[in-house]
Amino acid sequence: MSTLYKSVFVLLVMCGSIIASEQIDTLRDMYRDEGLKVPDRNHFTNGYSSKYFSSWEIGNRDNTDFTWYLANGAFWWSMDNIREAVGGQIVLNSTYRNPFHNNDEGGEDDSLHQYGNAADARKFNGVKWSEMNDAQKQKIRDHIQEAEITLKAEYGDAYFLDIDESDSRYLHIELMNYCDYPDNYS
Repeated sequence: MSTLYKSVFVLLVMCGSIIASEQIDTLRDMYRDEGLKVPDRNHFTNGYSSKYFSSWEIGNRDNTDFTWYLANGAFWWSMDNIREAVGGQIVLNSTYRNPFHNNDEGGEDDSLHQYGNAADARKFNGVKWSEMNDAQKQKIRDHIQEAEITLKAEYGDAYFLDIDESDSRYLHIELMNYCDYPDNYS
């Protein structure tokens, strides 16, 4: 590699590090400005994916202005388990939201979407949540309960999965624990 190419490569790497640092600082400022617990710098990622969910689905779907986001490995491990139990694709409406985007969407002030611990699923194995009958919905709930048992065995009893069905268009799934802000980020 010529000296010129090496210099350009080093410059690009340095610029990428500066941009990453600025994005993470901006995101952390958003948490501070909203009065939320500020995630550590090392909790942000720009490439986390799980077995069945891409980094775009996990972090960039609702975070288009930033390449950095929060993704809780325990939550996405559980979502993979739910996906396997369902036996087909889960289509997500919303995953990680930075605090400003969460406000724009009308999200709860303490929404776990802001910490990479929640997803809104609108389709399970090709069927929209809003079009499922009671038996189909119960089967999904059962799969989530099974995933929670596996979660507790893997990560401990402090964690549990919660669902919210208040919006008929989708099923809100979130990872809860007995502290304000989980420390087991990937």
